[in-house]
Amino acid sequence: MNGSKTQCATCGTSILKRTADSHYGLCVPCYRRGVAKPPDNFEIPHDLVQRIVSRNEDPGNYREMVWRDGADCAHRFLNRIDEAADEYRRWSPSLRAFAADCRRAVPAQAVESLAGSEPEQYRLLRTKMAEFAGSRDSLVVLAGKPCHLPVLSTSRVGLAAAEEVFVGSGAVILEESERRRWFAEVYQADHEALWWFAFAWWTIEDTVAGEEAERIHQRYSTSPGSSNWVVRSGVQWGPMAGGSDHELWRWDGERAEFIETFGSFSF
Repeated sequence: MNGSKTQCATCGTSILKRTADSHYGLCVPCYRRGVAKPPDNFEIPHDLVQRIVSRNEDPGNYREMVWRDGADCAHRFLNRIDEAADEYRRWSPSLRAFAADCRRAVPAQAVESLAGSEPEQYRLLRTKMAEFAGSRDSLVVLAGKPCHLPVLSTSRVGLAAAEEVFVGSGAVILEESERRRWFAEVYQADHEALWWFAFAWWTIEDTVAGEEAERIHQRYSTSPGSSNWVVRSGVQWGPMAGGSDHELWRWDGERAEFIETFGSFSF
């Protein structure tokens, strides 16, 4: 499988080369916009219009889909939305209860109790979360849509930062290990279905091991008393929708300094 990257010929975003090869040099959104231009006299079938209106939605939002893929495809898409809504109603109370149990068992650390490198990790994570909250990605992950639950995860020290930045958002906030546990042991997502949840995450690894540590060591030396941090952040709102960044930071015992982004993935 070809994992090399290139840029969309229209918007310039980084995409997989295999995506460009199969979509005339474009990312999927640009490709779909290019082929979805119905003529002015095109009308959506009446039964589909009625179904969309009954959902308190604008049929005009589906016009390009119906032109491009047909009315049957639009009906199937609405069926999938209904199925995701059923999953939300069934599982979101369980996920919220799980998150509440986690915080009762292990509360977020008080900021004033942080020690050592923890205050700097807190500052860094909080800054990244605040940047995300003002970004376009947040509109997808945090959008107050019906039957949609944002799931935000971070490292232990980042819990207090997340609770501050995303207060009032309605999001579920978990430690990263807790998120993995719930979606592995309690709920197994159907990756063919529409998701009723969306992820965003921010973590710091202050102890890097294995092949990744070796690659970093070969490229960057550290002075006595300093160490490398790997900061990971990303978003995902579907099986093939999202992306992540891996950054290298240097901790000198007092302050963390950004070195470079050494890994970036989008799909």
